[in-house]
Amino acid sequence: MSNLTRSIQNHMIKNIKKKIKYFDVSLRDGLQSQQKIYTLNEKKDLLHKIIKTYKPQSIEVGSLVSSRVLPQMNQSIDLYKYAESINKNIDFYLLIPNEKKLEESIKHQVKNISLISSFSNSFQLKNIQKSLHDTKKDLLKINNIILQQNHIKNVKLYLSCFNDCPLEKKIENNIIYDEINFYHKYTNYNELCLSDTTGNLNIHNFKTLIDEILMNIPNKKISLHLHMNDENREN
Repeated sequence: MSNLTRSIQNHMIKNIKKKIKYFDVSLRDGLQSQQKIYTLNEKKDLLHKIIKTYKPQSIEVGSLVSSRVLPQMNQSIDLYKYAESINKNIDFYLLIPNEKKLEESIKHQVKNISLISSFSNSFQLKNIQKSLHDTKKDLLKINNIILQQNHIKNVKLYLSCFNDCPLEKKIENNIIYDEINFYHKYTNYNELCLSDTTGNLNIHNFKTLIDEILMNIPNKKISLHLHMNDENREN
């Protein structure tokens, strides 16, 4: 590679990085699989380290799930309120699993919320004991409630099993397109996050999918939640 080519490449990479918006999920997705239960003060320390080290535009600080089901997410509301008090330039999120927890988040004036669905019916049944059909009905109800709340700023929807599912394996492209178009058309969620749950997404499949998706959906509405495995770590 010539010096000129390398210079152009470095310039392009810098410009791309300037346009990337980082959404940190360490305090929710990262901690929920840990055996050690972190205290509120330990989570606050991690929050400060995340802000200082990675400087993300958004941070998901926890989830409003039952402390009996997932004790790691206990005190998520307290951590959210603390985060809001120390930095006004970052959008802090809480993951909301259902309508009941949405009402709790509204009570505490949570401004940014994450919701969950999937491209796989089998995965959804195992994960939350609801079919995709029933999940959509719930999410449409949640959407209508959100529209009545002036304080809610951002709504992010995770769509798990983008391209591949641990249970169903390959998810057909037309199913992915249909699901994304449904949420784009019938909800006011401003971010649809494509999550490759198995970590098997390769660049060829990604290009095929994303080119088709962006024909109908604004790119600012699409985000990615990617996982790594031994096969894709170097690619």
